[in-house]
Amino acid sequence: MIEMFSHQFPRVPFEQLWSMFRDICNVEDHYFLCSFRDQEEVAKVIEDLPLSVGERFHLIYAPVNPNNPTLKTCLHKFASAIAHKQACQIRDVIRLPSEPPKSRVGIQVLENWHRAISLYMWLSFHYTSFFPQIEEAQKIKAECEASIQTGLAGLRTTGRDSEETKNSQAGRDLRRALALMKQRAASRKIIRKSSQLNLDNNS
Repeated sequence: MIEMFSHQFPRVPFEQLWSMFRDICNVEDHYFLCSFRDQEEVAKVIEDLPLSVGERFHLIYAPVNPNNPTLKTCLHKFASAIAHKQACQIRDVIRLPSEPPKSRVGIQVLENWHRAISLYMWLSFHYTSFFPQIEEAQKIKAECEASIQTGLAGLRTTGRDSEETKNSQAGRDLRRALALMKQRAASRKIIRKSSQLNLDNNS
């Protein structure tokens, strides 16, 4: 339907076209339209590329946070491959740090790369010829996950982080998560002791 609508306004940018389409949509009183804000932001990111209306419509529903700079850059590069009918080599876009992160900020960087890898994999199911390296993507994804785990283990071992992270919301979140992990570990230890006592009493 959006393609039929676009024929009526051939020179209108897709982001504006999408807003117009949203404004004329009507639903019954028992229903409501969800927010199109993220889709509109994604449409802006890829507006400069020579994509068809169908491709744009597909891409605005890609699993991507348009407010994340790393994901915006990766989305534009991936969409460019579709627009120019070229195969996208994942390591030309995804560049993981050579060493595991030593702070929560570093972990967040890897988390963003992990989301970008997931985006590549999502696109590979819809545009196989342009995103053919699904096995390589899975390999990089595993590397990224291992690096995140190593970074988290390092933070748990040292029990401290950089001053930048300590004073950040991410640092506070991390400390709460570590405290919760310790609490759960203590609870499991108590449960094991209680279970062992019950076994001893019953024997």
